[in-house]
Formats: sequence, structure tokens, C-alpha cells
Amino acid sequence: MGRRIEIDKVYALLDAYKSGRLGGEKMPEDENPALDKSSKENYLYFTLPMALNYQRNSYKLWECANKTYKDTETTDVFDTKAVILSLIHISEPTRRTPISYAVFCLKKKKKK
Repeated sequence: MGRRIEIDKVYALLDAYKSGRLGGEKMPEDENPALDKSSKENYLYFTLPMALNYQRNSYKLWECANKTYKDTETTDVFDTKAVILSLIHISEPTRRTPISYAVFCLKKKKKK
């Protein structure tokens, strides 16, 4: 009886995959502006979203990163001449289980 249930679950999972309910065959990071792979812009494009990817849906993360890059109002978040990226370390030793984590902060540079 148990084996039949397991086989049914495998078929249900396979059906979900084939129908696209598990995401798809295209990888989330394939959602990008097709920058030159050796360029600084390409490295920055892939670094910032990954730094922000803390337990988020990867497909949505890369979709939003691509939209942000293509939007003339927001593309400068990927420009090191326009923003300052800083890393802040946060430690919470007073919690029941002490935790420590890092937060990235973006700040727009002042124009001279």
C-alpha cells in the first residue's frame, strides 16, 4: 500500500513539472539584460540581486532585477558611480538563539 502512494506522489510531481507548475526549464538567472559576460556591469548585475536574495523566490528576484536594470528611473542602482553599497553586520545576542547576519544598504551618491 505504501509503495503505491509513493509511486502516485512521483507521478504527481512529474505531472507538476511537465505542466510548468514547478517553475520551468529556464533558470531564474537567465532573466537578465544580456550584458557582456566579461564586463564590470555584468558582474555588478549578478552580484547585487544575489546579495539581496535571502529566502526569496528566485524567479521573481531575477525578473525584478531585470526590470530594475531596464527601467531608466531605477537602473542606476547597478551603477557604482551613482550609488554607494555598504555592508552592515547585525548581531542579536539577546535572542533565545543568538543570530548574526549582514544587510546590504544602497545610498544614492550626491551629485557634485
